[in-house]
Amino acid sequence: MRSYKRYTRRKRLLKQIAVVALSPNRVFTKEQIYQHIYEEAESEVNNRIYGLIKNLRKKIEENPETPHYIETIRGVGYRFRA
Repeated sequence: MRSYKRYTRRKRLLKQIAVVALSPNRVFTKEQIYQHIYEEAESEVNNRIYGLIKNLRKKIEENPETPHYIETIRGVGYRFRA
């Protein structure tokens, strides 16, 4: 069961990377990111997307506290800077 959860988390992480990396400099709302990753709509996405972005920054940013690649667009969503 642990390996299945790990696989699911990695699959979501790869989807998340693909969503933002394939459209550099495009701003994505939290809802758009959620729909690409989970393939469904949910009304309360803020906390879940925040956690996903935080984990992704830990993996790809030199300093996640001052991110270079994943920019937060306040009140809108996130943008992957190429």
